[in-house]
Amino acid sequence: MQNVLEEVEPKALTAEARGERREMLPVWFFVGMLLLFYGIVILAVGILDYNDPPRVVLADYHASVWGGIILCLIGGFFTLRFFPGKRR
Repeated sequence: MQNVLEEVEPKALTAEARGERREMLPVWFFVGMLLLFYGIVILAVGILDYNDPPRVVLADYHASVWGGIILCLIGGFFTLRFFPGKRR
């Protein structure tokens, strides 16, 4: 009975059987994308608030601009370093 079913519905070939190599996406790629996205958002808010900073004690340091730049750099590094399909 099982042979009859196999003849009617052949098994789908796996990626290995077709000769393709599939790799999992590294989690660090997604971490880099999130950091890059948050960095862009925080940097944009920091640039918009640069001329009129909030009235807090250390507003002259423009922490949102520096924080956005740092997040963009770290996120860009992780995104490019662990980009899918890129061989090490």
